[in-house]
Amino acid sequence: MTTGTDRTDKIIFYAASAALLGAVITPVRQNWRPVPRDGFPLSYYPMFSARRRRTGTVTHLVGVDADGRSRVLHYRHAGTGGLNQVRRQIRRSVTEDRADALAERAAGSVARSR
Repeated sequence: MTTGTDRTDKIIFYAASAALLGAVITPVRQNWRPVPRDGFPLSYYPMFSARRRRTGTVTHLVGVDADGRSRVLHYRHAGTGGLNQVRRQIRRSVTEDRADALAERAAGSVARSR
């Protein structure tokens, strides 16, 4: 025989489980919107669910030393900020035909570093 406390505990457990399950499933409704909307705290995560090409392109800095050896340069030689922010800045400089200016800034940064 169950007591009132056991019954209350079960009700609380089932209600909490249903609420958690509902919160996890809620973003699925975005699949049926014409334009999915991403939002905090329940994110649709389009960056993970969007179709991607089989291959990708990463624009990065490559330096060539006096011996002719090439080396990938650290992203901080291109700008300030986090990796993704600087990576976008590098790509934008290349696509907007400003790669020469970026290369000069990066070379100066390399020359000032150890």
